[in-house]
Amino acid sequence: MKIGVVADTHVPDRVKELDQLLLTQLSADGVELIIHAGDICVHRIIEQLEEIAPVYAVRGNRDWLFIKKLSRTLLLEINTKQIGVVHGHGDIFFYLWDKLLTFTIGYNFERYYKKMTKIFTNSDIIIFGHTHRPVNRWCDRTLIMNPGSASLKNIETNIRTYGLLEIDQDGKIYAEIKSLPDN
Repeated sequence: MKIGVVADTHVPDRVKELDQLLLTQLSADGVELIIHAGDICVHRIIEQLEEIAPVYAVRGNRDWLFIKKLSRTLLLEINTKQIGVVHGHGDIFFYLWDKLLTFTIGYNFERYYKKMTKIFTNSDIIIFGHTHRPVNRWCDRTLIMNPGSASLKNIETNIRTYGLLEIDQDGKIYAEIKSLPDN
């Protein structure tokens, strides 16, 4: 199963529309499923992604229009592997505390890792968004993936990214972060 992993598309609050290049690359990658880790903002993004493959999504902190339609967390099982999906902003206290820490001492992967593993204690893969920072990292026996933002350039790398995840029939996991070139 090939899975496209997308987050933080932010249409139309930060960009006017979803980049056609993302859709082209997801199609070229042959994805059979797409996971969106939140900050979708408008329903037409889900519709555009569904033209390529079925979409599972969670609600992010900018997804006010999805309050009754999407949950904050999602647990999927694909080829015997448990996948936990969450946007990553947490409750209002975590969100505000993290904003303060990020502005004063910077981003820290460990803050998110601890939060995600408390939510998904037995997941093989944890997918989150929110930070716009791509992560593709094994911690113990869990793959932690943040695809970065498909719409906004990462502050450190100056590129837009998405994830590609493959789980074969034997349950072997392959994952990569892919970049989206500028138009």
